[in-house]
Amino acid sequence: MTTALKLLIVDDCVDDCLLLVRRVRQAGYQVRHLCIDTAEAMAEALRDQSWDAIVSDVSMPNFSAAAALRLYQLSGGTCPFLVVSGVIGEETAASLLKAGAHDFLLKDNLARLVPALEREMRESETRRARIAAEEALRRSEERYALAARGANDGLWDWDVVAGRVYYSTRWREMIGCSDDTIEPSLGGWLNRVHPDDLPAVENALSRILSGSDEHLSVEHRIRHCGGGWRWALVRGLAVYGPGGPLRLVGSLTDTTAYREAVEEMRRARDLAQQALAAKTRFLAAASHDLRQPVQALLCFSGVLQSLLGGHPAAAAVADLDSTLGVLKSLLDSLLDVSRLDAGQVTVTFSDVAVGEILDQVGRELAGRAADKGLRFRVVPCRHHVRTDPVLLSRMLRNLLENALKYTEAGGVLIGCRHHGDSLTIVVADTGAGISPEHLGEVFEEFFQVGNSERDRRQGLGLGLAIVRRLSHLLRHPVTVRSVVGRGSAFAVTVPVVEPVPAVDAGVGRS
Repeated sequence: MTTALKLLIVDDCVDDCLLLVRRVRQAGYQVRHLCIDTAEAMAEALRDQSWDAIVSDVSMPNFSAAAALRLYQLSGGTCPFLVVSGVIGEETAASLLKAGAHDFLLKDNLARLVPALEREMRESETRRARIAAEEALRRSEERYALAARGANDGLWDWDVVAGRVYYSTRWREMIGCSDDTIEPSLGGWLNRVHPDDLPAVENALSRILSGSDEHLSVEHRIRHCGGGWRWALVRGLAVYGPGGPLRLVGSLTDTTAYREAVEEMRRARDLAQQALAAKTRFLAAASHDLRQPVQALLCFSGVLQSLLGGHPAAAAVADLDSTLGVLKSLLDSLLDVSRLDAGQVTVTFSDVAVGEILDQVGRELAGRAADKGLRFRVVPCRHHVRTDPVLLSRMLRNLLENALKYTEAGGVLIGCRHHGDSLTIVVADTGAGISPEHLGEVFEEFFQVGNSERDRRQGLGLGLAIVRRLSHLLRHPVTVRSVVGRGSAFAVTVPVVEPVPAVDAGVGRS
């Protein structure tokens, strides 16, 4: 397969031009060429297309090899530039080579033409690669310098072999020092590191020097020339040679403001947590103290109702008793939330038959379902689970109360599904359902679907908030699925255990 070669020949003799082309074609190249002999023609040729090589005669009536070489250089040419002439003096040849020509040949010895072209084209590729690499490095260093300036970082460059360190002007400005204050060595940096942070810095540098890590990243305090300490993040990259690291280049970022902001956030968080704990303790104490008089009022109301009999005031006392019942329920919910938030609820895990818990909460709420004319079903469950039976009962009771509250027709069901090492207890209803945009809010405090008027006879909206807190406390995940107009299903997942076999009372007796 022949190789294509684009050849620009600067010569005023057409026969000499064709002779050069024939010689190159004989070596197996497919040559496309152009012969020119003026500066204007050469400038146009260099502008319109690229060339694999340029071959020029030394002297022509209207042009010369020296002038052609200057045009070639001004155009940024990188291809081989060879001089071919019938007669050329040594001084002229040396001058052209010094000016940038790559080789010269005599026309009566064109056997060297093709080897010279091939050699120079190979070297031309090497030159192009080197120029491209140098340009890429220059652009990379320029981008890094611009990025460092944009980030307001200081730069440093440690020549490990020579033991010298360059600190940029910005690096010195960041610690408030003039150019002659910082010695151009590693000690110029390390001598300013806070004593408590110095071991970490030296350890990071030792990993670089041992070759175990090429990236440096360490944060420490550095002494400011104006007094005090600044926080700084030092990052760098090592360049290794056969014998170890040759160079370590990096940046210095002032992180004092960030550190101060983090510390301020920590203090604000601590204050908020203290305020929340104080509020929780207050609510717990207030709820507890208020429950006693409310309980007493309920007792007095009950006695008063029994004494009034058919008196006209009996209806008002009945309303009072109902209102006091709502108030007691609200205080109970507030106390439960406060105790959970304050960490005052103790969890006692045991292995229990989940069917007994379902039957118990079912019996407690079956009457309320009957009062609303709803179907109410407890699906038998024979599995045993690991849980706190009291707290799990409270979770299920709240879920059932919530289902009964929002179901006006149809029914409510509670049952379980076993899969693997867990059991899912499901409370399903045919109630109003929850819109998708509210599914994430139903477990929030004081959120109630369809109670925008905040009618306290419908509760405070704390039932599901208590369920969520108990879920976290027991590590029993709670999920919800719902379709508006068709109902909702809340699921509590608990770990399954094997039941403990009953022990015969006569075993072990003599």
